Amino acid sequence: VSQSRYSDGWMDKHESLAKASKELMLKEPFYGLFLIGLNKLWEKRVPTAGVSKNSINYQLSINEEFWNSLSHEHRIGLLKHELNGLLTQ
Repeated sequence: VSQSRYSDGWMDKHESLAKASKELMLKEPFYGLFLIGLNKLWEKRVPTAGVSKNSINYQLSINEEFWNSLSHEHRIGLLKHELNGLLTQ
């Protein structure tokens, strides 16, 4: 299991994504509304992250190594960036 190091201990990729998502939903509910509806997928073929159409839904694909290289604040910024891309399509 790949993990990220934080001041509050080790978190795996799912926990760190959940933490960033929860914080974004609480601080900026507008984004949270769209974030909840996205399928989340860890994808090595994606160099960073991206939102794409998947059947009738959208999915957020994230490269785990890229995600692990980001600070918590940058992760929240990444989520907002990807959601903004979805909202402007």
